[in-house]
This record gives sequence, C-alpha cells and structure tokens, in this order.
Amino acid sequence: TAGEGGILTTNDHDIWMKLDALRNCGRRPANVEIDKSAGQYGLEGDLIQSGNYRITDFQAAVLIHQFKRMEAQNRLREENARYLDLQLREISGVKVMKDDTRETKKAYFNYAFRIDEDAIGMRADRFRMAFSAEIGFEAESCYQPLNDCTLYRPQTKSRHDLSEAYWKMIDPSRFNLPVSNRLYAAEAVCFHHRYLMGSKSDMDQIAAAVKKVIEG
Repeated sequence: TAGEGGILTTNDHDIWMKLDALRNCGRRPANVEIDKSAGQYGLEGDLIQSGNYRITDFQAAVLIHQFKRMEAQNRLREENARYLDLQLREISGVKVMKDDTRETKKAYFNYAFRIDEDAIGMRADRFRMAFSAEIGFEAESCYQPLNDCTLYRPQTKSRHDLSEAYWKMIDPSRFNLPVSNRLYAAEAVCFHHRYLMGSKSDMDQIAAAVKKVIEG
C-alpha cells in the first residue's frame, strides 16, 4: 500500500467518481464542480453509500501524538463557544443550542445556532451566504435529515436486498421528518470548530457579523 492504500487507474469518468465515493463516505470528489442545490455535499442519486476508508498508519501515529493537545483544545473550544453563546443570545431572531444540566463537558465538531426567518426578515440560505461573506469563512446548514441524506443510501448496496420486506424497511424515504427538514432548510447555521480556537476578540467579531447581517 501507499498513502491511502494503493492505486487504481481508469479512463472512465463515471467509474472514477464512484470509486472515489467508495473511498470517501460516498462524497463527490473534492475537485469536481458541485451543485449546491443538490444537498450539503452536492451528491447525486446515482452515487453510493460507503464507509470511511482513508486513514493510514502514519496518520494514526500523528493523531496519537496529538492526543496530548486534545484536552486543552477542547477546553478552549468550549470556553469560546459558551462566550459566543452569550453574545448571540443578545441578538433578536437568533437562538443558541440549549444546555443540558447533565452535561459536564462539550466537544465541538461544528458550532451551531438557529435563526428565525420571520424575525430577521431573511431566508436562511441568504443569511448563511451573507454571514459567510461578512466573516470570511463558510457557514452552512446542519447535516441533511436522514430520510433524504446524500450520505445515507442503504439501498445502493445490493447486499442489503435480503427480501422485499427488508428492502422496503431500510428505505429511509419512507419516513417523514418535518422538524428535521425545517431545521435543515430554514433554521440551522453551522461553522467548523477550528474557528473556536481563536480569542474572545474573534468570537466578538463572529457575533458582530451575525448582528450586522440581521440589522443591515
């Protein structure tokens, strides 16, 4: 093996797309133009669900060493997230994530908050676009609901076709998830946890950007 596990060549573009999807959770290759309206990752229905077959021994060695930094980094992210929560609570039309009294620590992959389209007088997609432009990094919605998620397509795997009844049972489209759909389409705003690794001043700038977009 070499790097990600070897090499495979093809002169067929469609085959290449599907092979890369198999390697990388079903995502479209990163250097391919995507249609944002097709979903969070711009995937099309003919791509396939897969796993995460990417880590190498070298990467694992690097990650093991980085565990030494994890506690301090998690602490900084949590402190900045709580500070940012306080700033955003003061902005009309914005709701931060609720705290659970049973939680003693939080770990962040994304920082997320919600907006009320009616209260701010702006569609969520326009808010995300304007906020991204104002702050200088990309803000997105949350993950797609699992009943229509481009990374969850169990029926793309023929090995699951055990019977007609089972095939129907694992079809995620049979579920109706109106709350999740509303959150994805009209409320959620998320950005990557690396932006929580800055200073309190950085958090102030993020809050100021939210306020500026809403207030114009």
